[in-house]
Amino acid sequence: MTDECDEVRGMERWVCKIKQCVSVVNNVFGLNVFVRNDAENPANSTILSGENHIGEVGTNTKILRMNPTIQTSLYTSGKVIGGLITLNGATRKNGGTGLISNLVARIASSTVYPALEITLFSENPTSSTFGDNQVFALADADIGKAVAVFNINKSDYILTGGKYRAKSSDSYQGVESKSDSQNIYAVIVAKEDVTFPSDHALFIKMDNLRD
Repeated sequence: MTDECDEVRGMERWVCKIKQCVSVVNNVFGLNVFVRNDAENPANSTILSGENHIGEVGTNTKILRMNPTIQTSLYTSGKVIGGLITLNGATRKNGGTGLISNLVARIASSTVYPALEITLFSENPTSSTFGDNQVFALADADIGKAVAVFNINKSDYILTGGKYRAKSSDSYQGVESKSDSQNIYAVIVAKEDVTFPSDHALFIKMDNLRD
């Protein structure tokens, strides 16, 4: 079988061989790759953009923040704090995935440091009960949407600069968004009775390592 690259010499032959290799990769993996035939200036060779990670350099981390509007009246254990929270653009693309590597809670108080449970959902848990200061009730239809759960315990808190801060030990949990969205959702639940000193006293930050 005749190899078309045998008909050329020098740099042109190498460019021909590279194009053959790229063609094989495209056929096998379906990658969106294109190499320009510019033997005199190889720097002009181009890799087209796409969802493939060819050419992606560095990390792709999204900082997710929650500072819900909350009540200054009593939240008893099991009650939702702040209602359902939408985390817009949490994943890199529709139907994307990520890894929550870190979750930190801060309380704008030197006396209040509540135990909390934070559940993350891949899509809106519409059949569940999650209104602010309502008892959280996860419906059977929404169980599969729950992709991660983080706990903040009383023992996790330290007092820094006159305010309480806690880091969850439930790190490195995967999350995903539904096929037509980049959003994920969160519900914060009190694990004990708590009264916050102001309506924006709770801050939560998560580091999402996006695929």
